[in-house]
Amino acid sequence: MDGYVYSVVDDWSGDEPCDVLYKLAEDGSTKETIYQWEGQSVEGWCMHRDVLYYVEHTFDADNQEYYAVKAMKLLGMGRLQPETIFEPDEGIVVYAFGELEAYGNHLYINLNGARTDEIEDFTDEEWIRYSYNKTFQYNLQDKSITEIRIPDQTETQQVSDVTFWQDKIIYTAMDITKNHEYDAETDVYMADLDGTNATVLMEDMPAYRWYSSDGTYLYVSNCPECLDKIYHSEEFQTQLNEETDQQYEYDFTLNIDIYDRDMNLVDTVQAPFHSSPYEPSYGSGDRMYVQVSEESGDTFAIEYWDKTKIGTYQGEEYQLTRICEQPIK
Repeated sequence: MDGYVYSVVDDWSGDEPCDVLYKLAEDGSTKETIYQWEGQSVEGWCMHRDVLYYVEHTFDADNQEYYAVKAMKLLGMGRLQPETIFEPDEGIVVYAFGELEAYGNHLYINLNGARTDEIEDFTDEEWIRYSYNKTFQYNLQDKSITEIRIPDQTETQQVSDVTFWQDKIIYTAMDITKNHEYDAETDVYMADLDGTNATVLMEDMPAYRWYSSDGTYLYVSNCPECLDKIYHSEEFQTQLNEETDQQYEYDFTLNIDIYDRDMNLVDTVQAPFHSSPYEPSYGSGDRMYVQVSEESGDTFAIEYWDKTKIGTYQGEEYQLTRICEQPIK
């Protein structure tokens, strides 16, 4: 945006951790603090038309959690003033709320949670009954909110993973009765930007996939399958329960299939696993910028992938170029 890279970073350098919005030169030569949150954390964010959209997470005096999607205009005169544009319905227990995508006059918001906080360990039947995973479309012009759905959607199908593609959106609907079935398949849908006129774009695709786009290429990653395998592995659960700093050793690769605008598969690459596959990636053109956290936890970096080499990888791992070693104070 405006020739700079913007990034929301966890800053642990002070007495209390806080989130900070930085503005960096594309070569990393300059860094400027634009905004600092006090008493709130940022769960997810995206930039669109000079506006920062983000999910704000706060606690009240009774330790009750509150979530809201905020919009903050970054360019222009005067003090930055966040505006609330979306809040979860009352009674929803939020598990994950931070996947934001914007295109044209539309912002897409995914919310994962449950309809009750009275059950600690759900049975399969209870999870089907109480699970809440919805994707909403927020119209930036008239401020209306609608849910994105597929035709004839069942009670166990949940839409997520919306991305833009060829002036439309594409998305899938995961059947929650097939959780952890890595050979499960699903159709990929294409619809108008408001979610209407949905048709099938790709049939019988692996269900545990993540779709993203920069307008030129469509990226299809096995990231959800990798993360699900990690989280439900015995080694990772042992690490959580024992609260050790030992790092989990991955025995699989994070692969990304890359399609052109004619839906031809033009390349397959391996992504480095030292950065979280779900960290915000931004930038179009020849670079994709990613946020990278070092294993030590005290170093944060911005790196980019040179996309001009797409078509030459043929299954090899792409390399990231670091432009900012430690964008925290």
